[in-house]
Amino acid sequence: QACSLLFTPEGKVKQFTIGYVMDRCIGNTGGMGGFFGVLHAVGKTLPFEEGKSWAPSWGYALYVEVGRLFGRLRLLTAKDEAERYRLEKAMIKMPAATDDIG
Repeated sequence: QACSLLFTPEGKVKQFTIGYVMDRCIGNTGGMGGFFGVLHAVGKTLPFEEGKSWAPSWGYALYVEVGRLFGRLRLLTAKDEAERYRLEKAMIKMPAATDDIG
């Protein structure tokens, strides 16, 4: 979670916001971020698809796993540690069906 402050031109606190979700893959947010994640965490989901816990389809899970496989194969062909480091940093981190997202 994170918090934020808004200030007046005089430097006084105008708004103090606490408890909004920063990482939808950690905790009990059901894979949702922002306000939807907070609602899910307290058991008050909204009555439409976007307000429900996220679950990947088999097609999406396959897509992610194939991407991970090709990423690992590419790492094996790295010429040196610098290239390996650059490739690891460039790899997209997407949740797969087997990942725990809360």
